[in-house]
Amino acid sequence: MRRSTTFYVAASLALALLGSTGCPASDSDADGGGDSRRADLGEPVRIKLATFNVRNLFDSSDDPDKLDDVPSKSEVDAKLKAIGIAIRRLDADIVALQEIENRAILDRLNNEELSSLGYEHVRLVEGNDVRGVDVALLSKFPVPRAVSWKNEVFKGVDGDTQNYGFSRDCLEATIDVAPDRKLVLLVNHLRANDDSDPTALKRREAQAAQVRRIADETLALDPRANLAVIGDLNDLPNSRTLELIRGTDGSKKPELADVAETIDVAERYTTIYRGDHRQIDYILVAPGLAEDLVIGSASVNHDGAFSATSDHFPVMATFDLR
Repeated sequence: MRRSTTFYVAASLALALLGSTGCPASDSDADGGGDSRRADLGEPVRIKLATFNVRNLFDSSDDPDKLDDVPSKSEVDAKLKAIGIAIRRLDADIVALQEIENRAILDRLNNEELSSLGYEHVRLVEGNDVRGVDVALLSKFPVPRAVSWKNEVFKGVDGDTQNYGFSRDCLEATIDVAPDRKLVLLVNHLRANDDSDPTALKRREAQAAQVRRIADETLALDPRANLAVIGDLNDLPNSRTLELIRGTDGSKKPELADVAETIDVAERYTTIYRGDHRQIDYILVAPGLAEDLVIGSASVNHDGAFSATSDHFPVMATFDLR
């Protein structure tokens, strides 16, 4: 039987997880298998997971099909060094990244600045962004399955019949942390607020609902799956966007927990916009993964190494996967 030895620091978060009406009351209720559904897998595997929007990592070549920035070679070199310092400061096992122009510049970052960290498994699929920025993944563990949802077409929410797609991509990655333990990540960078686009909010909420549908496909197969929605979601914790993804919109789905709720409210901000400290970057974990969160490990790092290269701060948490 899956062991539950790690509990949330925040009592309200624990109650929310236990009280989520979409979760099976027990392993036995989930599939009739009782204690036999998951054997004792022995010692847990500790992993450190992070997400960081590095802000506009472009190369020095102009892409005629995109509205990309074209920094000088020296500016690119300086940017790579600054991001390298920041990611080495994180020292995470798995890092979700946002605003990477292409695989070539990601490989430069990994090979030139991060080679000591051992990120042997790299994933990036060219997405839909008009500027060419993509979501990506660096992992010390094998990633045998990576699925792009960039071509998915879906309807809006609350009766909106307009067709939408992902502004960049929802990158679904299955990571083999151990032969008998997998981690599923949905790496995202949702539509930003944009006064010039009156549909921006509708687009973001439609994307949020689709992210949750993708997550539910995994949770339908295994309600205890080690699953996380991770990245720049471009909205606040109490927004409709977050409700749709987390399942706190009254849908009776298994609730995804925000790891940042275990830290002080004043320290949860991941960006500063016009002097306003806002949380818009997240690690949202399904109940099975929430049980494995190491007490006190969640953090938003406001070190100067991050503000030196980005307008976002990274979110990080450690898990003992069982």
